[in-house]
Amino acid sequence: MMVLVVLLGWFLGFAGLALHLYTVLVDYEGFGFWSAFLAFLFPVLAQIYYSYKTIAVTGLFLNFYTFWVGLYLLGWLAWIMSAIIAGRRHG
Repeated sequence: MMVLVVLLGWFLGFAGLALHLYTVLVDYEGFGFWSAFLAFLFPVLAQIYYSYKTIAVTGLFLNFYTFWVGLYLLGWLAWIMSAIIAGRRHG
């Protein structure tokens, strides 16, 4: 079970990096360098902001960006639950 926790943690790290870089890229294309720089410095705030912004612009709660952000959040939930279960088995 601990192997699953470690592998899921690595996957979440790479997925978070990919989502963050995509957010910065979209921000750069839409608003320029300084806005992308702020998004780079504050990744969670930028993802929350752009989730809200894409919902407001598209009128859809579930769009391309919010789908991936939601999937990423579900991955974190799965990682936390697997870590708790693995801790109970070894503790």
